[in-house]
Amino acid sequence: MREHQGLYRCYFSWGVAPPVSLAPKQGTLRGVFSLTDHEPLALARYGHVFSLLDSTDPTIWDIFRRDGRIELDPASPHLRLLDLFSLRFVAVPRNEQARFRAVWGEGSGWLEARSAPTLTHVVFVRANPLPRAYVVFSWKGVTSREEAFSALTSADFDPRREAIVEAPKGEHLPGEGGKGPELFPARVASYRPTAVEVEVSLEEPGLLVLTDAYYPGWKARLDGEPAEILRTNYLFRGVFVPRGDHRVVFRYEPASFRLGLGLSAAALLALGALLAGRK
Repeated sequence: MREHQGLYRCYFSWGVAPPVSLAPKQGTLRGVFSLTDHEPLALARYGHVFSLLDSTDPTIWDIFRRDGRIELDPASPHLRLLDLFSLRFVAVPRNEQARFRAVWGEGSGWLEARSAPTLTHVVFVRANPLPRAYVVFSWKGVTSREEAFSALTSADFDPRREAIVEAPKGEHLPGEGGKGPELFPARVASYRPTAVEVEVSLEEPGLLVLTDAYYPGWKARLDGEPAEILRTNYLFRGVFVPRGDHRVVFRYEPASFRLGLGLSAAALLALGALLAGRK
């Protein structure tokens, strides 16, 4: 899975008696982009979405689970939300194989990988996963978290043709409309934990969506100029991009880092001045 995932994500079901290799936080330890372990912080919004997919007691989602683990419920009517996370592989215990096979049968967009019967888990593969970065040409503007969640979980929401964008009340979003054409994949030129570079070539303006968490401290530049990051599809980042060839750079630059850097520089200057005065 690690060899073939690229920038797509995986999901590992922990199960009742899991092998150590599938224990929580193995995504980080093994260098795999994992659905439940791809962000360093447990965000409440992720908990809200995961609670729709989890088979355990929903009351635990009052506070998002900290061990990086959920148990997918094959009976959940919201399994289609997995596509939002650019998910390609799902590994579930063999005793759950039949239940998932019933949901992800022929025509579902999921394929069951062949595996040795001695293995504890089986793997399902998404035939056409949502790219980690892509452009849509239609979007719906909302003004609250509640409105965004309602739109996200609506049965007619199609992330391959539209996006949900949260904007302050009264702010105009260019080009709002109905469902547009199929999404346009973007090229991720560089991906690092604190910086992501994306290249696009568009014949018309669109909204670049990066399926990484929206979080304070991330900044964006479009061709070197500051660009606004909009909270998109409830969880992720979006940047409006005009037609033509462009490069969008997302970089993590929290104010706390700049403040700490400034204080450190001031302390070094003060120390230098003190040492110079003693000569």
